[in-house]
Amino acid sequence: MTIDIFVKTRFLGENITWIVEAKYWKSKVTKAQVLTLRSIVDDIGADRGFIISVAGFQSGALRQLIILM
Repeated sequence: MTIDIFVKTRFLGENITWIVEAKYWKSKVTKAQVLTLRSIVDDIGADRGFIISVAGFQSGALRQLIILM
């Protein structure tokens, strides 16, 4: 998985790092892809990771997103 958008900024005196994955796929995002992004977020110490998808998410991916929130 490659990072599509990497945001590093300062807001209200705090450093913020966000990672965004934009998926323009015909298939829905899987649980494995959500877990891969979570791993990348943890590895680089980002504050947040986002996945944007035009096709949506599989049910297992949605459950995993709820757990991670």
